[in-house]
Amino acid sequence: MSGDLPMVCWHLTMLLGNLWVIPQTISGSTPALVALLHDPSAFVRSWAITSLAIIVLLAPTYTDTAVRANAPLTIDGTPAVAKQARTALRSLAGSL
Repeated sequence: MSGDLPMVCWHLTMLLGNLWVIPQTISGSTPALVALLHDPSAFVRSWAITSLAIIVLLAPTYTDTAVRANAPLTIDGTPAVAKQARTALRSLAGSL
């Protein structure tokens, strides 16, 4: 079962990002997604970046949180995660 944990975290990260349709969940989803930015799995980190960007579209008050949390990932050791973080930050810059 331990081999399934990364896939569970990956799906949880996607789910948290899609819960934005229920505004009451945003305050709980945001800190969870910020924590998932530190997950060892590149898939989880990438989806956490995307999910935070989606949340900011609905709740711009979380822009600063998302920017601060994503900024260190622009130099992530996984090129795809670093690119995703840079793309998200460019997108979030329009929300500032």
